[in-house]
Amino acid sequence: MNILIGSYKTDKLTLFEKSLHVILFFLLLTISNAFAQTYNSLSFESLNINNGLSQGFISSIKQDSRGLMWFATSDGLNKYDGSSFTIYHHDPDDSTSIGSDDLTSLFEDSKGRLWIGTRSNGLDLFDRENNVFRHIRHGGPNSIWSNDIQDIKEDRTGALWIRTKKGIDRLEISTRKTSENSPVSTLFPGDTFLFTHIKLDSAFEARKDKYGSEKIFIDSRNHILITTNNSIWELKYHTGVHSYNLKRKYSYPVSDSLFIPDLLEDTIQHNLLLNTRKMIQFRHYNFGTAKEIYQHQRSQISWTIDKNNKLWISDKSRIVQIQLQTGVVQNIFPDDPLQNKILNAPTIFYTDRSGVVWIGSGGYGVLKYDPEKELFHHILPELNPYQLLEISPGKIITNTFQEITIKKNQPVSVRQLIDPELLKKNSRK
Repeated sequence: MNILIGSYKTDKLTLFEKSLHVILFFLLLTISNAFAQTYNSLSFESLNINNGLSQGFISSIKQDSRGLMWFATSDGLNKYDGSSFTIYHHDPDDSTSIGSDDLTSLFEDSKGRLWIGTRSNGLDLFDRENNVFRHIRHGGPNSIWSNDIQDIKEDRTGALWIRTKKGIDRLEISTRKTSENSPVSTLFPGDTFLFTHIKLDSAFEARKDKYGSEKIFIDSRNHILITTNNSIWELKYHTGVHSYNLKRKYSYPVSDSLFIPDLLEDTIQHNLLLNTRKMIQFRHYNFGTAKEIYQHQRSQISWTIDKNNKLWISDKSRIVQIQLQTGVVQNIFPDDPLQNKILNAPTIFYTDRSGVVWIGSGGYGVLKYDPEKELFHHILPELNPYQLLEISPGKIITNTFQEITIKKNQPVSVRQLIDPELLKKNSRK
């Protein structure tokens, strides 16, 4: 057993140190985990207007097949090559410019085509070879349901599933005529478009304008799942006849009439996650195995799963990490206190192919966390611990009753064992 005092270490225990050791030992035995808090300090890189970002409100983040990062903002499309930004703005005098500066979503399909959703000007396809944008807008029976685009997905057939303010559209793009009702597009020469409007049960359709449209999720098995404010539906589309069937898979209480929960997939353990007020886990895609793993305070959260199978969640004024294999929960704060305002207003979380986690905010730009660069950890920035007790390899206790855990290839974690102020109050009695 070694005692660390300041920067010195000694094998001899003073009477005080022995007493502290005994106290800490019994504290570790008696303190309930229910009252323990675990938190990490991480080093984030900030990207904002000072770095060339066009605007601080980030609605969507995507990495394309070429490794470039794309950010949808409320003031244009941003391309980031790792050192500088290229901005694409709407030009009312140029019909080939992006359809709007107020953007909502980004998606690159299996053919490498970059799609951009706008808040009021429909769906754009960015022709990167010719540096022009092509537009898909509402108008006529065989057109997109609404010009307010909120999300874009793709199934294994190559069809796009587009969430709009009015509901979900399935878009099938073909190089030949699919029917007399799907004329050749003049904006996309040689292609034909076929839109299918997806309608759920009549009760939800009647309330859609009030509650908001349903959300779409396509998992790694190509199962198409739709969430409403109280149900998960599975949709099976019949390509040959362009029809579909819906089956209700799971129901849950309405937590907020205006909130439509999301689904997320844990591809390592083959589970699905649902973010109602309670974070629900479905093991092995079985909706009969619903289990609560966390209860979040915010109704609408942002989330992602990183390369270490940790779930990142925005919850109230903090970031929460849940290790999905162990269930360990940690609170996250930045090494730089000035970055707290970004973590207080996250809008979108995204993990790129290299494992870097990107956090978009509602006005403060982007935070970037690269686990490969996490070499030094600044912990307990607001405290002044003067005595450290090593209780086992990789575990250290401070005189203010924090437990510091150091593991190879993992961020340093800190757990508050007991409130020092509470100890002082009890000692005075």
